[in-house]
Amino acid sequence: MTTTKQNLARLKVLADQAGNAHFERARLAAAVLDDRTYLAANYHGDEGKCLDDLTKSYFKDVAGLMSISELIAIYREFPDESVWKTELYDLSLLRRKRLDAVQARKVAKDGGEKQTRHYVKLAEFEESQEKVQELTIAVKRMQEDGRKVQDEMAVVREDNRRLRRQVQALLGAHGRRTGRPGPRAVEMAEFRAAAGEEEAVGAV
Repeated sequence: MTTTKQNLARLKVLADQAGNAHFERARLAAAVLDDRTYLAANYHGDEGKCLDDLTKSYFKDVAGLMSISELIAIYREFPDESVWKTELYDLSLLRRKRLDAVQARKVAKDGGEKQTRHYVKLAEFEESQEKVQELTIAVKRMQEDGRKVQDEMAVVREDNRRLRRQVQALLGAHGRRTGRPGPRAVEMAEFRAAAGEEEAVGAV
C-alpha cells in the first residue's frame, strides 16, 4: 500500500508531464497548421476544418478550458517552453500573459495612451474572436450534419417509391393469374360501392 507521500510525489510527476504535454501538443498542432501543402490537400486550405478535426482527435481534454486556436496562439506568442515552466504550465495565466503581450505591442505601436485606456476592451475583443471561431466551426459541423440527414431522407423516399412500384406490380400480377382483382383492387371497389350507397341514401 502506497503512502500519502508517495501519492503526492506521483501526482507531482504526472502534473509536470501534463504541463509539458500541453506545450508539446500546442507546438505540434501549430506545425500542422503551418503546413500549407497538407491543408490544401486535406482541407482545401480551410484552417477551421483542420482545427475542428484536431480538437476532436487530440484536444478533447482542453476544449472545455479554451479553444485549440487559442492554445496555438499562446504557443506562437511563447514558443520557448521556459515561459510555460515559469507559469507552471497554467493555461489561464498564459492566456492572460499573451493578451498582455499583444496589448504591449499595440501600445508601443500607437503611442500608448489610447490603447492603455482600452485595455479591457482589447481583452474582450481577443476573447470574442476566439468564440467567433469556435461558433463558426460549430455551425459548419451542424451544416454538415444537416446535409447528411437530407441525403438519408432522399434515400428513404426513393426506397419508399421503389417499394410502392413493387407492390403495385405484385397486385397486378395477382389479378392476371387469378382472373380476379387483387386485394388492392377489391378494396378500391368496395370503397367506391360504399361511396355510391351513401350518395343514394343522401338523394332519397
